Amino acid sequence: MAAKSTYWELLRRPEWQEKRLRIMDRAGFKCQSCGDCDTILNVHHRYYTKGAKPWEYPDEALECLCETCHGELHEIKSSIDQAMATLGIGQLKEILGYITAMNMLSPRNGHDTKFTVGSYEEAWALVLGVADPKVDPYCLIDLMDGPGLTRANIELFFSGIDPRTPKFKATEVQ
Repeated sequence: MAAKSTYWELLRRPEWQEKRLRIMDRAGFKCQSCGDCDTILNVHHRYYTKGAKPWEYPDEALECLCETCHGELHEIKSSIDQAMATLGIGQLKEILGYITAMNMLSPRNGHDTKFTVGSYEEAWALVLGVADPKVDPYCLIDLMDGPGLTRANIELFFSGIDPRTPKFKATEVQ
């Protein structure tokens, strides 16, 4: 049986070298955070999936960062992990909902980008992150199961139109 490759060995494979060059080229060989083009560049995985090889991620999951920004990002992520280690599941779901709200408002995501909310806590935090807390978070979960939890539907919802059943106002609990 062949020995399992270490992560660092995988980064030397031609599949990764080709992918990282494509990501750097897409970024114009500049840091996507600060614009630096004189420092050594790294290709950063925005997230990790257990068992996935470095080159098996979609291009959207990878970004080109200078060594300084890459190091700072990993320090911040480590601090966040340490801070979240003491939180309960309900608090973590609220954080996930707030992050979903931030992503929803990000210029990177268009009006038709679909988001997933899996719990009341996530939906509530999403409401607090993007709009008026008078809206019933259960309606957001229904949106996800119906026409889709998209930025466009959320904007309709918060303007008073319920995309699930347009005859009802979004603030009316059914």
